[in-house]
Amino acid sequence: MSDVSSLPAHAAVRPRRKADRPSLHIEPLALSVEAAAAALAIGRSKAWELIRDGQLQVVRIGGRTVVTTTELRRFVAALVKP
Repeated sequence: MSDVSSLPAHAAVRPRRKADRPSLHIEPLALSVEAAAAALAIGRSKAWELIRDGQLQVVRIGGRTVVTTTELRRFVAALVKP
């Protein structure tokens, strides 16, 4: 094994590769309507119907229509009958 001190300064420290970095899991704050439909185990058409009927609220971000994860949880909680 070679001594690190004998290496040029730029060779002693190599840049970290993506595979070397710890992965961070960040829970999404909003999902596309299609992803929200999948999370609810319903079809896209039913999701858009719920949006149109005002049962599922959406947010516009730029040109995208998204459903917040808070709204998904609220919607499901409202379906549960005491």
